Amino acid sequence: IAVAGIIPSIFVTGANVIVFGPVNGSIISWVGEVIGALVCSTFTDWALKRDLNAWVKNTIC
Repeated sequence: IAVAGIIPSIFVTGANVIVFGPVNGSIISWVGEVIGALVCSTFTDWALKRDLNAWVKNTIC
């Protein structure tokens, strides 16, 4: 859900709770949020390091 930030998570969580039940639906939603946050964090970290390294090379040299 975090990767597709345009989808409000309350709708996906609600659908998971309806389909899989309150406990399993909540767990599935939570795991999805954690995985999405890790993907976004990893991508942002990679992109910022790449851009920062390029900026430092161009500024110092």
